[in-house]
Amino acid sequence: MVHPGKPTFPHRRVWIAAVPLVLSAGSAPEGPRVGMIDDLVAEGRSVIELVCVECHDGSDAEAGFDVARLTGSSRAAEHLFEWRRAGAMIETGAMPPPLRSGRGGGLDKDDRAAALAFLNAVEREALAKGGAAGTEPARRMTRDELAHALRDLLNVTVDVAALMPPELVAENSFDTNGGTLFIHGEWLKRADVAVRVAVDAAFPDGAREGVAAGFSLGPFLRGAFRRPPSQEELERYGALRASRLKGGATAEQALRATLFAILSSPHFRLRLEDVPLRPAKGERAVSPHGLASRLSFLLWAGPPDDRLLDLADSGKLAEPEVLATEAARMLDDARALRFARSFAGQWLGTRRVGREFKPDPIDNPAMTDSLMADMRDEVARFFLMLVREGRPLDALLRGDETFLSPELARFYGVEHPGGDVARVEAPALRRGLFGKAAVLAATSYPDRSSPVLRGAWILDDLLGTPPPPPPPGASTFDEEAFEEGEERGARAVLERHRASPACASCHDRIDPLGFALDGFDRFGRERSHDDFGHRVEATGALPGGPEFSGPEGLAGAILKDRRVELSREVARRLLRFSLGRSLEWSDERTVVELGAVLEARGFGALISSMVTSRPFTRIESR
Repeated sequence: MVHPGKPTFPHRRVWIAAVPLVLSAGSAPEGPRVGMIDDLVAEGRSVIELVCVECHDGSDAEAGFDVARLTGSSRAAEHLFEWRRAGAMIETGAMPPPLRSGRGGGLDKDDRAAALAFLNAVEREALAKGGAAGTEPARRMTRDELAHALRDLLNVTVDVAALMPPELVAENSFDTNGGTLFIHGEWLKRADVAVRVAVDAAFPDGAREGVAAGFSLGPFLRGAFRRPPSQEELERYGALRASRLKGGATAEQALRATLFAILSSPHFRLRLEDVPLRPAKGERAVSPHGLASRLSFLLWAGPPDDRLLDLADSGKLAEPEVLATEAARMLDDARALRFARSFAGQWLGTRRVGREFKPDPIDNPAMTDSLMADMRDEVARFFLMLVREGRPLDALLRGDETFLSPELARFYGVEHPGGDVARVEAPALRRGLFGKAAVLAATSYPDRSSPVLRGAWILDDLLGTPPPPPPPGASTFDEEAFEEGEERGARAVLERHRASPACASCHDRIDPLGFALDGFDRFGRERSHDDFGHRVEATGALPGGPEFSGPEGLAGAILKDRRVELSREVARRLLRFSLGRSLEWSDERTVVELGAVLEARGFGALISSMVTSRPFTRIESR
């Protein structure tokens, strides 16, 4: 459509082309001066106002998306994520829809180009202004972190995580997010039980008096509070132990009471190492002991060891070279598998396998709890290999080694070299993420595989370009669809679904990606026929790209045409996990920088760059 009196800016595209899309680590973006979304792209803003505000205005805006509020703001970059949502709808053609007045719908070529030029300008301004340290909320430990901390401090093997309530996790977030780590009465009661169980395990029969005799209060407090204890704390807990002994308690009973008191303190259960008594507004460096905890809770999901605390005491830990060296040391430790299990399991959704995704054992006797645990573990060990050995980005989707237990090897139909979990050359179909059974099971329905779920997972979790939510009732697999599936196959059902223009705008992007993985059933087993008995056709295409076949073709297409999106989304998820908060528009500059590091230098450089980045080493009080 053409709007009367619409301004034209023939130099607009020259300006857009002059601003770089990708920042190298530590570089500053070029282009227009910071804080400016000027008249070079005003046409695009006016297009969005004229076309979108009719339906998206005010508290009753359709889909809850108030475009009028955005176009009325002078700080466009600060609404980056909302503008991206609008951009995705325009790019896919999902919006604007045909107008009720009968005047036609959609955008003509010039209007679409202008609107996207404005949205690109918003993106560039956000990158130019971004890179701030950001805030970090004071938060409690997660249930897994609490369990690991008790095991490390008390040198016990008991796992108390199952005694704690499950964490509340927001969509596309992690259980480390301080915004959802609520402290409530039930959590406090369960934490008390977990502490008592762990303390009991620290006094094995036959060694109780020896444990009590060998206890040293100062070092234990330093480890529990993750910083040097104050003199007042030493005196208080020392007095507690002495008073119990004076009251007739045995050495063991007095020590149990002291340990329980220490491990009930907010300084143990909450992340308070870097919370000043009188925080001043503005940005500051994270304290040395706060930095030690950030690093250890990221890479070990537990407290720092003596070496980290010693470096924090000396003030050397904040040096970038020292931080990077310590990160590499910690990744070589067995405790790093905790990080891989937590981060990769939540990011990729594989932690659900055997938990939320748990098939009926009567109908599916092969899907044992131990097999599903091995599936989860394969993904975690694979990801840990990438970061531990500094593998390139390509290895995420094409890595030719994996980690198999005897049971998982039998499930894959390959030989196992013997022993427990073995590092082996992956069969061709099992290379990279797309061949991992846990990934394939986590992206299926309980009763059938789903190209839609798998395609949406690729777009969202790997590429950071999630499709919009389906309209109400869109996901219903009705009787008619089931009958058509039996007659013609699952692919035919989805092809008919895409015949509707309203559905095609999203499913043209989603389904072809999922079709490439159709050679695997809902559990990740290789197959030649779909759930309805029809021969699988595992071909697909990226939007606007050439066709590919199977998981290897899919991996190649993404690595060729969507490398930037993939590298940035890996960086974005890792940054969100490590900071324990939702990302803000100003974090996108850091995401772009870290994504460029991953793309150029691999996973090891990504970790070292992230732990030395501004958001990880500095903090802002508002």
